[in-house]
Amino acid sequence: MKKTPIGLAACAMVLAACGSSLPSTGTTTATTTRPTTTTINAAAVGGKVVAILNAGNAAIQQDKKISNNTQAFTAISNEFASQAQKIQDLTYPPNAVSDAKALAAILEKLSVDAQQASTASLATVSVIEANVANDEGTEAADSAALKHDLGVSTVAATTTTAAA
Repeated sequence: MKKTPIGLAACAMVLAACGSSLPSTGTTTATTTRPTTTTINAAAVGGKVVAILNAGNAAIQQDKKISNNTQAFTAISNEFASQAQKIQDLTYPPNAVSDAKALAAILEKLSVDAQQASTASLATVSVIEANVANDEGTEAADSAALKHDLGVSTVAATTTTAAA
């Protein structure tokens, strides 16, 4: 009787059944791992959100004092953009993610509004002011929703109405 060498695949199946393994032959084996869970302290995140918005509001109030409208609105635009980025950079509990995204989005929109105001003509400034007022209302609502999600009591809305 002639002996035939056992193929590599056959060896791998035998060794796998015994709990051993051979180097990879191009096939993969699926493994499952338990997902890790990270607990996010909503109150701590809420405190950071409050700090970001309060500091931003204070900066915008200072920016309003700039006598040159173009410079004032540019500074306000930059502050809104900074706030949006800081809000986006935080990690939120699942129940607050969509409201945090909405708040960051409206802060970005306010940044655009302020930038447009920095170069607006007298003919278009009233339209931009109406957009800003509307967007500030949305920001207040989004801030309140995020405040509720995080269980904090003082998330300030930023305002630019009557800037510079």
